[in-house]
Amino acid sequence: MIQGGRYGHPEPPGQAGVRGVGRIEPGRTGPDPVGATVIWHAVKDANAALAFLVELAVYAAAGYWGFTRGGGLPKRLLLAVGAPALLIVVWALFGAPSATHPVHGAARALLELCWFGSGAAALGISRGPRAALWFIAAYLLGTVIQFI
Repeated sequence: MIQGGRYGHPEPPGQAGVRGVGRIEPGRTGPDPVGATVIWHAVKDANAALAFLVELAVYAAAGYWGFTRGGGLPKRLLLAVGAPALLIVVWALFGAPSATHPVHGAARALLELCWFGSGAAALGISRGPRAALWFIAAYLLGTVIQFI
């Protein structure tokens, strides 16, 4: 095991491997790839941004769906505001990190399936299946990265 910090002095506790290019930790056969941890944190941060954008896209899709429904302007405006408002209430009550009644496990999976599915359905109805498939792909990509 290679030890020693800068200029051959021991590293303070908790600093092991911070500058450790070439440093071999106990139980490891070689050094960590340079920057692998930094890259993985960047991927996780980008995934959090993607998840937030997909959540916002659900609201936008519901509003767009409402506005593109037939009928007069008052009906279209009511649907364009009402559909996202309903989704906001559902997410605030059950899905948000600071939800009033947070759900976990299978109930959480069902909530996300219905909630994000409503965004995909709204896009599919108002913009066609290609838009819905892109939305589903973005959601699935974020979900897979979240659980890696």
